[in-house]
Amino acid sequence: MEGIARRRPRPQTFSGLRKEHLLAGLIVLLLLAVFLLPGRSFWAMDEGNRYLQVVSLSRSGLQLPPPIPYPGSELLPPSLLQTLKPLPYHYGTLENGRLYSQYNPLMALLSLPGYFLLGRSGIYLIPLLAGALLVMHLSRRYRRRGWRTKTSFALALLATPIVFYSLTFWSHTLALLLGLIALDQARRGSIRAAIVLTVLSVLLREEMLLLIPLIILIRPRVASPISTTATALGAVAFFLLAQRVLTGTWLGTHLAASGTEQAIYGHAGLSLLSSKLYVAARTFFSMLPGVQGGWALPAGLGLWGLWGLGFLPDRRIGRVARMVGMGACAAILVWMLARGARASDTLVVKHPLLVFPVLWLCYPDTRRGLTFLGLCLLVVLALSPMHVDDLAWGLRHTLLPVFFLSLGMRKDLSRPLLPPVLVLGGLALLTSISLLTAKRVRSAELLDLCRSTGSSVITTSWEQPQDFATLIEDGVPVLMADRGGDLLEALRALSEKYPVVVCRSESADLAIRAVELSGMRPTVVGRGYPDDPLLDVVVVTTARHR
Repeated sequence: MEGIARRRPRPQTFSGLRKEHLLAGLIVLLLLAVFLLPGRSFWAMDEGNRYLQVVSLSRSGLQLPPPIPYPGSELLPPSLLQTLKPLPYHYGTLENGRLYSQYNPLMALLSLPGYFLLGRSGIYLIPLLAGALLVMHLSRRYRRRGWRTKTSFALALLATPIVFYSLTFWSHTLALLLGLIALDQARRGSIRAAIVLTVLSVLLREEMLLLIPLIILIRPRVASPISTTATALGAVAFFLLAQRVLTGTWLGTHLAASGTEQAIYGHAGLSLLSSKLYVAARTFFSMLPGVQGGWALPAGLGLWGLWGLGFLPDRRIGRVARMVGMGACAAILVWMLARGARASDTLVVKHPLLVFPVLWLCYPDTRRGLTFLGLCLLVVLALSPMHVDDLAWGLRHTLLPVFFLSLGMRKDLSRPLLPPVLVLGGLALLTSISLLTAKRVRSAELLDLCRSTGSSVITTSWEQPQDFATLIEDGVPVLMADRGGDLLEALRALSEKYPVVVCRSESADLAIRAVELSGMRPTVVGRGYPDDPLLDVVVVTTARHR
């Protein structure tokens, strides 16, 4: 009819809600999860390390690199400052009497506003916001593969590990968001923008260097190679300068320190071939909680075999095979929950098909499949065994390649698999958040016990002291002494501070004997969680003999 204006196209919606409403709702839910978790504990020790950078920056007037608080150092002789430091081995370096983290402080800098605004819980604001935006970005990418808006959103939210990483003080969500946007820019021919975004993501996570071969592969023909080369050289110069400002070195302290302490992980003496086979097996095939040998590798290979049967000409057989594989993954996830949500299980449960249920919908073409295999090969060549003995949901260093592979889904082939994938995704999300919650709650209980029973803490395991970062923030001395002689020296140095000794249960007798040799009276006041090796500790208080 004439005179009636043409209706404007309605924005894409999700059950009547606009995308911005959906994004806001997701952010609110993630914020709620952050505030429900105890703010004084962490999922992994490197979060505590980075948190101490935030504390230092908030107190030192943005000094770079930020010196890490080292309470109790004034009580130690200079010869023990390095040995007993709360950032043990390669996690911290001592220079001119000051302690520095191995990590680039960029994430700590970005987290300062959240810390000032919301306190300890504010450090999760950047990962949370980046994670919500990453869900929306992936949802849009999945929608291009033919899925409806609500289905794409559900896949990005449930069938990937984004929510888990949004609730940790790690930089993965922000680095991945920048990296995927960089790939979009490269695909459109905006090579300069892609290079700049790549440099920013690499400053956050070194494994984002994998963006470089991806950009080379997907970029259109470059009209001006000279201009692109100049931009690349400028980006390299910016990266080096940024590392110099942030860490005091041109390549960054993390790159220099990473992989230098194989012995504390139990990998000293491995040949190059053995170390690479270990990395490959743990990264792409490990899937059985509590099992590191025997059936672990065949089970992981079998799961990939079921996935690969999906490419058979007879699609019915392929779908059945993939459903069997998803059933196996579901059984493993239920097993992990039944075992008591042990954080230590994530050290061995790394299989991409279990952590990324969305992959069961993927039928990548030859080019995408070969690219993924090439990226995996680069990961194996770059990593050392210590990198894959990692407390994380999946292997953090392979997130970019797996996300890239997940974009190879085909709706026409995988529609019947969608319901079980969403169910498996929901179960994977439940399992990962249960593991995160259990670790944070249990660590908080251990921390509270130490705070209430002494004025200082000595740990006998290199994995423990960074978990006590909030005690260090409050000025409580926390030392690490993993040798008998060092423990005696630490006990004597902190004798006026009523030290609490936190030791592994198997070495409790030795710790008690050391307390007695130091002239104090030991009392066992608490035990950790025997079912979780990471928290299977004994807490011993000390008192002077009358």
